Amino acid sequence: MFLLLTSVLLIGLTACGNKEPEYSLEFIEGKTVTIEDNEYVGAFFNFTNNGDATTYCPNDNEMKIGFETSKLVNLQSKGIIYLLESKIRSDNSSTALLGFDNYSLEHLMPKKWRNNWGACATEDDAKKRDSLLLTLGNLAIIPQTLNASIRDAAWNVKKAGKGQNKPGLLLCASGLYTLHDVLQKNDWNEHEIENRAEWLLANAQNIWKI
Repeated sequence: MFLLLTSVLLIGLTACGNKEPEYSLEFIEGKTVTIEDNEYVGAFFNFTNNGDATTYCPNDNEMKIGFETSKLVNLQSKGIIYLLESKIRSDNSSTALLGFDNYSLEHLMPKKWRNNWGACATEDDAKKRDSLLLTLGNLAIIPQTLNASIRDAAWNVKKAGKGQNKPGLLLCASGLYTLHDVLQKNDWNEHEIENRAEWLLANAQNIWKI
């Protein structure tokens, strides 16, 4: 199972403005790490050209900035949410957590929100929305990719879908703890995205004692 600390927890380095570590995604994807001890999950590894490794652990404020504002590549975002899902779900869950590669990353508020979501009051509000929807609070893992017509649909349609051939989040994401509260929402907006980022952060801090 792909659980790589340097990839999924790079958010700490991103959040606090440190120079991007010098590594290749090929190197990261090829290196498997088994995470057993929560005490060490907050460590971040910075691999340099000469192969040396140093550790850096962001403080709570840096992590808060990271969860609320950082825009990571899909692999990193997916990894963070997957790790959180694996830790917060109940041992008695009625659904099993699939392997990492069985999930895709979904933007709850779509990038193409202008097609079917309400317009923003000002251009500045629209720019804020465009930025916020790329952050962790708006991202989720789901076990199958949504149909394009569902992915960009209004929130109520995105949840319910359009029949068996075009299922929505309620069917596709059933049993995922990181989406349980999200799917109870009648509306999905900037306020809810910010609230979810805080919830994800609180769980990360509790689980990994960052």
